[in-house]
Amino acid sequence: MIVFEDLFAEARANIVQYGESSIQLIDIIKLAGSSRMVVRFKEVNSNWRQGVRLSSDGEFLVNGENCGHAVVLWTDTAPPEIPIDLKNASECVVKNVWDRGNGVVDSGHNGAAMIVEVVGSKRTYSCNDGHPNDDFNDIIFELQIDG
Repeated sequence: MIVFEDLFAEARANIVQYGESSIQLIDIIKLAGSSRMVVRFKEVNSNWRQGVRLSSDGEFLVNGENCGHAVVLWTDTAPPEIPIDLKNASECVVKNVWDRGNGVVDSGHNGAAMIVEVVGSKRTYSCNDGHPNDDFNDIIFELQIDG
């Protein structure tokens, strides 16, 4: 089984080539000020709880509530589509997260990696969680950014 954590460590990089795909641990999106975002959960295929973590130097507002510099959205508690306002940000960092049932938010280790497809203002993330495999469908979500 593949442990992507080792590939990223050996390359000392956030993006590495795996077969025909570029895979990455996190996605850093450069921004200029305030943006309107929409997260759309498309698919979940894991026995672990799956989610998305967004962090920034700006402030996230979800349903009018200030969430500070980071927000975690879980597929089992959030609606399938979540509008978000991001204020005064120069970047947004996106990563997939999971909970193995112990209440700990895991990310970035063992089998974790994402394939990111960018089309216009929409980014589609096909993600592998901490299982050491390469199915990239543990969680699939979209992030659309306007502004």
